[in-house]
Amino acid sequence: TGTQRALGTIVGFVIVIALSTVVNQPITMLVVGAVLVGVSLLIRLNPRRAYWEFVLVMTPGVVLLVGAGGDEGSLREVAVSRLCFTLIGSALGLIAVGLLIPLTGRAAHVRPVSRADAPHG
Repeated sequence: TGTQRALGTIVGFVIVIALSTVVNQPITMLVVGAVLVGVSLLIRLNPRRAYWEFVLVMTPGVVLLVGAGGDEGSLREVAVSRLCFTLIGSALGLIAVGLLIPLTGRAAHVRPVSRADAPHG
């Protein structure tokens, strides 16, 4: 699902950046964003649909809803900033996993020593 999430998110951001050229009024952004979020939930409820499809539709929906407020700048600015935050979060997640795998990998190979196994001296 990590690959599917990345694929869906990236394509979703491409879609929202393309939409930003035609969907630029707050009410239109709210309506289109709400429809996309609704469709994404329907996709998620269908077990035959892939996770990336859900993320692909959810991403522009959320960005449109957040961008409709106008407090964070233009829709394009919101999309780019959210993409940057997503990339930063992904990088931090990869770093955390990279730090944890060596610890859990070592722990999996170290067998605890019981009194029965300890050398007698």
